[in-house]
Amino acid sequence: MDGFDPIRRSANDLHDATLHAGGDPLDPLAFVMRAIDALESLALDLVWLDPDDPGLKGARARFDDQAGLICCENIGVPSSRALLVAHELGHAKLHAGSLNCTSTDVDASQTTEAAAVGLQREIGRAHV
Repeated sequence: MDGFDPIRRSANDLHDATLHAGGDPLDPLAFVMRAIDALESLALDLVWLDPDDPGLKGARARFDDQAGLICCENIGVPSSRALLVAHELGHAKLHAGSLNCTSTDVDASQTTEAAAVGLQREIGRAHV
């Protein structure tokens, strides 16, 4: 079993719940916003900030667990912003504590599937 298997299962469960709640996976930004609503037990809010806003603390996106808040830079194409929000949503669902993610923490070029062997597997581990 890969160390990311529980994370993948959790993400898959949230994806299924979001679909069941009427989310459209062809509209990634609306889909992650619907996913936030699907996690109503976490009572999360999402705010969009300018990239240089002090609320981001130098990150592109961050999760503040005390405020129940995901802050994300309001720049870029919707699918890229959706990826940032989804990444922070994963932190909110799986971790305790606030987190700041740098630009190297979210890499859309990496697969979400388990890599069986070799360099791809090691590269995937380096992005944890």
